[in-house]
Amino acid sequence: AGLGDQVKFIRELYSEAYSHERADFVCCKMTLEHIADTLKFVTMVRRALDGSPDTVVFFQVPDMLRILRERAFWDVYYEHCSYFTAGSLQSLFVRAGFSVDDVWSEYGSQVLMIAARPASTSSAATIDDAAPTLSLTRTFAADVDRTIAEWRSRLLGYQKAGKSIVIWGAGSKGVAFLTKAGSDIEIRYAVDVNPYKHGTFLAGTGQEIVGPQFLREYRPGVIVVMNPIYVDEISEDLRRLGVETDIVALS
Repeated sequence: AGLGDQVKFIRELYSEAYSHERADFVCCKMTLEHIADTLKFVTMVRRALDGSPDTVVFFQVPDMLRILRERAFWDVYYEHCSYFTAGSLQSLFVRAGFSVDDVWSEYGSQVLMIAARPASTSSAATIDDAAPTLSLTRTFAADVDRTIAEWRSRLLGYQKAGKSIVIWGAGSKGVAFLTKAGSDIEIRYAVDVNPYKHGTFLAGTGQEIVGPQFLREYRPGVIVVMNPIYVDEISEDLRRLGVETDIVALS
């Protein structure tokens, strides 16, 4: 049987209108941070699951404490109107009427995950991270300009040394990073493995998006990797392509 015989696609925004579509598992990955009224949304999900106390609900969002701790300015952009710590994510789901089973981080501590059920009591221990969040927010505000200046200095150093620079990762991280890098730094290309992006251009700064194979011809002096979790994979891709270059990663 083909995939169409096993999967039903509903091309609509999720709402209580689909509460009759019973599920054992409800998954929402990297979406909640794009929603302004998060309590309203999660409460709606809870209402849609009335009568299904055993359904597991799984949400995934960026980890704000990691962003603050690393002063990762490339992970702060306008599309994300909501940011969460483990404590605030747990609190949101409890307020919306869920029982929280667990909250944890993965993907190099870049993302938070929460597993919950539409029940009346919570089994997870209460997470209170308000104090470290406040402290790290103050540190971020005080030091982020210095972090941006350090990266600008690093990129200008490569440029003065005659090394052509490309970034690897033509997503939101790349846009945010290049916006802060400044137009005086010459970076002509952004590499991405997604073929649907090739031949298009980054928002704001205008770098052309190319595939990894392009590097065989271009031979950059430095590749700045937008997500350090992919450094080993990218290094292997470059080895197969026969491209020798310096690799640095945002961290």
